[in-house]
Amino acid sequence: NIKQILEKISKLKILIIGETIIDEYVYCDALGKSGKESVLALRNNRTERYLGGVLAIAQNIIKFTDKVTVLSYKGNEKSNFEFIKKNLNQKIKLNYLKKNKTPTIVKKRFVDDVDGKKILGVYDLNDDNLSKNEEKLFKLKLDKLIKKQDIVIVADYGHGIITPNISNY
Repeated sequence: NIKQILEKISKLKILIIGETIIDEYVYCDALGKSGKESVLALRNNRTERYLGGVLAIAQNIIKFTDKVTVLSYKGNEKSNFEFIKKNLNQKIKLNYLKKNKTPTIVKKRFVDDVDGKKILGVYDLNDDNLSKNEEKLFKLKLDKLIKKQDIVIVADYGHGIITPNISNY
């Protein structure tokens, strides 16, 4: 029975809509309070980066079907897009739109290397909703892509891509 279900899933065409996120973890040791200022001092041990948001979902779904498409937005930074291209399964079809004055979302978390607890989060993002023109372009692209899909997954991380208008749409 499970084999038949997996066989059916393998033929599905899936569209995933939402924010592209890069999760960055900076593992640190606490050195204590700085001698010169009243701030916590940390030693940077290592940094790890992962695909997050809709890309993490796509990476998981591609294990079941090789017909996965993503509709999202990205910033203009070349290094983040190169990281995405290098780490994303090449079978995933990317469809990116532009969101004005918006970087690719990077969520950097500083983590205590001893106990694994998060100390601080610093996010590079723009939470503004899409403009009316950006919404219009998003809907046009969605109309074109959705006709070819069996399933649509919407992942709203609350960073402005799923506006009330798009949600109703």
